Amino acid sequence: MEFDDSTMSYSDLPAQAYSALNNFFSMYENEVVEIEMLPPAIQPTDGLLMQDGLNLGVPKKVLVAAYLKARELFFEGIKAGATSTVNLTTCDYCLN
Repeated sequence: MEFDDSTMSYSDLPAQAYSALNNFFSMYENEVVEIEMLPPAIQPTDGLLMQDGLNLGVPKKVLVAAYLKARELFFEGIKAGATSTVNLTTCDYCLN
């Protein structure tokens, strides 16, 4: 998923960021992935994400934009009367 600062407005960034992250998580839903927040000095060439296999680098502005879109979709679902289940699990190696 590409984001071009010159042709896309920042109002499109939340949808693009959400879609890119959602695609990544869908592709690797049964894998252990590593996600790192990129410092401002390191920017992905496509403007959204840096991916190397199961490793993902995300700039803070992209992560925030994706969160805002996810939050919007969540509350739209609540208003529409949709119900969903959030499964929170703790993995053993995360506790060490």
